[in-house]
Amino acid sequence: MNKPAILYQLVTADFKERTRSYAYLLTLLGAVFFGYLVMTGQYSVQFSDYAFVYNSAWVGTLTAVSGSLIFLLAGFYVVRTSISRDRRTRVGEIIAATTLNGRDYIAAKFISNLCVLLSMMAVLALVAFVNLLFRAAPGGIDVLDFAVPFVTLGVPAMAVAAALAVLFDTVRWLRGSIGNIIYLFTAETLIVAGMLATSALDVAGLNLFIANAEAAIRQSYPGAHIAMQMGFLAIAGDVGAQGTIPVLWHGIQWSAGVLLQRLAWVGLAVGIAAFSIPFFDRFDPACDKTKAKRKVKQQKVRATRKPHRSDLTIPTYGNIPVAKPVFSLPGMYVAELRLMLKGLHWAWYLIAAGLLVAQLAAPYQIVRSFLIPAAMVWPLLIWSAMGTRETRHNTGQLLFSSPAPVARQLPAVLLGGLTVSLLAVVAMTLRSLVHGHTLYALTILSGALLVPSLALFSGITTGSKKLFEVVYLIVWYVGSVDKLSQLDILGTTDLSVSVGRVAVLSVLALGFITLAAFARVRQLRA
Repeated sequence: MNKPAILYQLVTADFKERTRSYAYLLTLLGAVFFGYLVMTGQYSVQFSDYAFVYNSAWVGTLTAVSGSLIFLLAGFYVVRTSISRDRRTRVGEIIAATTLNGRDYIAAKFISNLCVLLSMMAVLALVAFVNLLFRAAPGGIDVLDFAVPFVTLGVPAMAVAAALAVLFDTVRWLRGSIGNIIYLFTAETLIVAGMLATSALDVAGLNLFIANAEAAIRQSYPGAHIAMQMGFLAIAGDVGAQGTIPVLWHGIQWSAGVLLQRLAWVGLAVGIAAFSIPFFDRFDPACDKTKAKRKVKQQKVRATRKPHRSDLTIPTYGNIPVAKPVFSLPGMYVAELRLMLKGLHWAWYLIAAGLLVAQLAAPYQIVRSFLIPAAMVWPLLIWSAMGTRETRHNTGQLLFSSPAPVARQLPAVLLGGLTVSLLAVVAMTLRSLVHGHTLYALTILSGALLVPSLALFSGITTGSKKLFEVVYLIVWYVGSVDKLSQLDILGTTDLSVSVGRVAVLSVLALGFITLAAFARVRQLRA
């Protein structure tokens, strides 16, 4: 079998394996729902009082740009564990025993990642096109005007996300939770820089879209004052409604220079994938220097250990101690908390203490807007491990064979995570109570209860850190950093502080705790 055929088989097998998973199905459902939000104007771009005619060019470009932004942020997390999965399932050891070289393997993973992301973009395009058919766009439907933005804007963005997923999966220190955090900030910075600074950094095509849309407005209405907003906006009805000024747009004006810029992003993606090849270790465990050093250290300890008399005592029926069924929740709680904090560097504690002191010393509004979100993302790696230890360390059989693991161990894990979240915000909570902001204090506390509850539920149901890290990072960033009040669980703005918000967060937390308990019971019966 020649090399192209081998590459095709690898890509096809990997694509089929991932598209048959529940995670892919849920992602497709999310893409359909997002398409619905875009089509109904709940997620859109608003240019002051100017509203664009709902034609093929506008729908295709708006959907392509919105999809590029969302999948550039969230799609990365969908495809990034492909190599890690081969490592975890030991399929990589079988691959390493073949004649397949690292270059072909990395190329197959990059193409497979790109195919998965493009399939989700295709579903989003299909939803938009069906909506366009039912909306009876003025002047009929122009398939070319609708489809071109998905190719010129969507494909380069998806290629970059697919390549970065390969890179983050091959570089050892980027494989875990740290890589998830780094990518979120890197992608968000790249998007903002491309929109505000220069089109050369415009990976999603947002700058290109905004510039062409504003040019169309000024061409129709010279001297127009334009204020652009993008996100989950309350758009005021259809074109022609009271208070809106209609604008007819024929799409982005493509030139050779613009097309070369978009093509350059594809070239950069290929370069990133090629850059990953030297970091690929072909699943050789000897390349993991940390594990190798730990193994050598353990062997030295065993070699130097002297046998004690107790080690040489042969156990008999008479000297076996009687088991005492004694359970102490405080003792279990302390043990779980120690496991959560085990292995953290002293610098982690130093920064956590600095955030706590800053909550008392910094101006009140600065703490509310910036320091509380920082404090509630700093223990992310602690929360994301909740409920996953049994799967990651293969101790499930040992834990589940103990008496009442749901009633005993689960509350201790939850209390440990809740302790971490309460310690992260305790200073600001007390400060807000002193200022008489009781409702804001309750909002912080309900958010602090929700986070470990979500982490526990996600960890038990998936056995992985990934779901919680992705969901919480996106909610945290969009809600508490970008100040979208609907997703703000920390009360950073007045719009996100209310009795109803406290009630909703509390009910969600209790719901996640209940679902986590049911999931654990189901694991015991499996």
